[in-house]
Amino acid sequence: MKQILLSGFIVFAGLSAAQAEEPAPGLIERGAQMFLKGLIQQLQPALRDLDELSGSLEPALRSFTTEMAPYLRDLLQQVDDWSVYEAPEVL
Repeated sequence: MKQILLSGFIVFAGLSAAQAEEPAPGLIERGAQMFLKGLIQQLQPALRDLDELSGSLEPALRSFTTEMAPYLRDLLQQVDDWSVYEAPEVL
């Protein structure tokens, strides 16, 4: 019983010593954290707007895919090798 308590004490003492030795973040790390927090705060309104926009566009995109799927499937079956086709040139 004493051995179990002693080994548990040694493990917990080692863990607390390891946590105590953890250095404080440096200036660069703190600056990076501040930069990322600011960036997240600036992007939150735009991300909310994007979420609302995607919610409003979802029905239109679903109908587009259901209408165009057969035509795209036919096109994929007709073309054997896409690597031989080049982009059109503006004359």
